[in-house]
Amino acid sequence: MAIQDISGLRTIRQNRFKETQMLEIAKESTTCPFEKLHPSQLNRDDEFFMKLAYNLAIDAWNADEVPVGTVIVHGEEVIASARNETRIANDPTAHAEIIAITQA
Repeated sequence: MAIQDISGLRTIRQNRFKETQMLEIAKESTTCPFEKLHPSQLNRDDEFFMKLAYNLAIDAWNADEVPVGTVIVHGEEVIASARNETRIANDPTAHAEIIAITQA
């Protein structure tokens, strides 16, 4: 049983290593492949808020972070927003979702 657990851990570590390698290769070969959307292009509906999160993800990418952005909305008001900051803050818990929940 312990051997299976260890091999599972090894697989998880290998997958994380591959993800990190892929991100580094993408960083070396190009700038972010997506363009930010200007707020005037957005509508006040779910798509609008998704595009705000998308723009935050691009900001994270440009800051050499995993490209994740989060927006927390109450009614039609953004009450919190964040992007990943795990590398900048040197904090493995500084995920966009955690930061935004803390702000809210």
